[in-house]
Amino acid sequence: LDLAQPVAPTLDTPGSPTPLPSVMTSRLEKVMLRALEAHGNQEFEEAINLYTQLLGMKLERAIRSLVYNHRGLAYVATGDSRRALRDFSMAIEYGPGSERGYLNRAICLSREKKFAAALDDFDRAIGLNPCLAHAYFGGARARYERQEPTLALADCEKALDIQAEHLPAKELLKLLKRSI
Repeated sequence: LDLAQPVAPTLDTPGSPTPLPSVMTSRLEKVMLRALEAHGNQEFEEAINLYTQLLGMKLERAIRSLVYNHRGLAYVATGDSRRALRDFSMAIEYGPGSERGYLNRAICLSREKKFAAALDDFDRAIGLNPCLAHAYFGGARARYERQEPTLALADCEKALDIQAEHLPAKELLKLLKRSI
C-alpha cells in the first residue's frame, strides 16, 4: 500500500494561524524553527522532543493543531503509528478545519488496514478541501483494498482530474481498468 508519506502543511496554507504577541513569539519561534530543522534533517526523536516542548506552551488552538500534526508526522517517520494516530486526532480536535489532520490520520489508518475509518477521514479531508488529489487517491486505494473497484476507479479519476501527473494514481488506474 503506497499512499506516500503523510502530508506536512506549509505555513502559508489557508487557515494558517495568525501571529502571536511578540512576548511569546520569540521563544515559540525559536523552538518551532529548531523542531522543523530537526524534522527536516530526519532527527525525528529530537523533533518529537521539541514539538512536545511546544505543546507545553500556551498556544492558540490553530498553532496547537499544527504542532500536533507535525509531531504526528515525526511519529510516522519513527514507525510509531499509535502515537501518530493520537496526534493527528489531537490536530483535528484543536483544528477541526484541518484537512491535513484528516488526510494524515486517514493515511495512517489505511496503513493499519482500517479502511472504513480511513475512508471516513479521506471524505472529511475532501469535504474541507475538494482539491486534495492525495485524499482521492487514498480513498481509491482503500476502496481497492475493500474490493470496491468501481468506487475506487471514480476516486482515482478524480485524483487525476486534480493532478494529472499523480503517478501512483496513474498506476492504480491501469490496474483498476484491467480488473473491471
